[in-house]
Amino acid sequence: MIPLQGDYWRSTEQVVNFGDYLTEVILPAFGYRFVRAPRGDCANPGECLYAVGSMLDADWFQRNAGAELVVWGCGAWGDRRFDGRSLARARVAAVRGPLTAAALGLGPVPIGDPALLLPQIYPGRRVNRGKALHVCHFHDPLASNDVGVDHVATAAVDRRRWWELFEAIVQADFLLTNAMHAAIIAHAYGVPWALSLTPGRRLNKPGKWADWAAYLGIALKSCSCIAEGRAWWESQGRLGTLKDLTPLIAAFPYANGGLRTVG
Repeated sequence: MIPLQGDYWRSTEQVVNFGDYLTEVILPAFGYRFVRAPRGDCANPGECLYAVGSMLDADWFQRNAGAELVVWGCGAWGDRRFDGRSLARARVAAVRGPLTAAALGLGPVPIGDPALLLPQIYPGRRVNRGKALHVCHFHDPLASNDVGVDHVATAAVDRRRWWELFEAIVQADFLLTNAMHAAIIAHAYGVPWALSLTPGRRLNKPGKWADWAAYLGIALKSCSCIAEGRAWWESQGRLGTLKDLTPLIAAFPYANGGLRTVG
């Protein structure tokens, strides 16, 4: 695997955010492995790849000083437009959704979250075990099981146990979650899901959820229990449409022989 320098939230930590760690899961399908520290043998000297997550916040261009930022599949937190100074050091190959494209002031650009590629990279993982799962956001305490699910998990995972949560999601009968990449992976594998918001909690970064909903072409609703979630899925969620991912794959900003099946 060829080293590729990049960055994602908590990339230096043992406990990672489930969605952001996807950078290290997806890059091998293109023949690369993620490295955080600058190295002389990287395929992208002087550059830093942002591939997954809501990395495009107000001061994103200040991170990784001296490096050109390469964006492929990342999203913005909201719909606020970025100024020219923010974009001067960036090469944008693809973004997560249409609201991110508008915030960056882009014309036609490939859109789609790289997590949607997982069924092509890791096929045959969808097994309905008949269990309902609730995945809580990284910053939320582990919720009590009072929403009608069989199991509760958190998006704050030890990187050595990332695959356990991934398998739990793709084998679920239904997913409640306010961790966005859990929802994206569920939709990619055909697992019914709904956005959960337990009483007393605020939705983390509503703009990123709006971007995901705009990509799917649906209206989101916060659901407090599995019964409400199933009703939303039947009336709205299942209508969400995944777009052709060929442009996203083709837009990968470094040389590759196409998407590989990893396992």
